Amino acid sequence: MSGEERVFNEIVKAVCRFKGGSLYVLAKELELSREEIDRVVSFLLAEGFLKELKINGDCSSCPLSRICPYSGKPGMELPSKRTVYVLSAKGKSFCKDLS
Repeated sequence: MSGEERVFNEIVKAVCRFKGGSLYVLAKELELSREEIDRVVSFLLAEGFLKELKINGDCSSCPLSRICPYSGKPGMELPSKRTVYVLSAKGKSFCKDLS
């Protein structure tokens, strides 16, 4: 498996585990660049595995707040306006097949 395939698989598994995420959170969790995350997320969006949501407000306004490792974490200030990506029905089905 090439390095690119390994990174792709690692990102897809994290997206499944977190049921989505933001570029920032995925990059922090996986210790990868936002550019690497963005490439894979863009692909998953284009293929219909993810949906893009615009969040305005604190973590409680995000549908991923209960499972996000950074939600409500002291000292962690995420931007009040941000984009998160959540699994579509197609993405949920794909993730279920992965397990």
